[in-house]
Amino acid sequence: VLEGLRSRIDAIMLGELVYPGLYMQVCPSATGSWEASNTLTNKPPTLAYRKIMGLEQDEVFREYIRLPIFRDVTAGTCGEHVGIVRAMFFNKPKEQGKEIDWHQDREGPNNLPKLRETDGNCTIWTALDPCTADSAPLQVVRGSHLRGVVPFGPTSADEPTLSREQLLEWAPEEER
Repeated sequence: VLEGLRSRIDAIMLGELVYPGLYMQVCPSATGSWEASNTLTNKPPTLAYRKIMGLEQDEVFREYIRLPIFRDVTAGTCGEHVGIVRAMFFNKPKEQGKEIDWHQDREGPNNLPKLRETDGNCTIWTALDPCTADSAPLQVVRGSHLRGVVPFGPTSADEPTLSREQLLEWAPEEER
């Protein structure tokens, strides 16, 4: 299954499969700036994409998302009536990946719907490639979902990140 997903995302990044309205962001380390990395229309063929949103349009990703295991997991967190807010690919291109500061995946960029405070929220993450401590894997704070939404201050245009003070409060080293 994972090999099929890896092949499919490569085909999308290389322009072999094209979907209207797919949001694709080239890794800023490949373009030199955040502004130059965002694109909805000019999608150059490259394996240096950092983020691709809208993958629910693709039949292979849609079939994967519909596996019964995901319904079982989300039913315990969000209830029986579950929908996808965004099916997204997140990549750290080899030798180019940019470190992403601590943040909370509760709100997305301005072009995505904001979740209401009362909405159930569940993120399911699937590693398509092997993750090691050297490849900078995802880190989480166990139980942080029980504390609610972090009250972010000023944030970047791309993702809300924690200030140094918030990091000490919301993501202390010993709870990671």
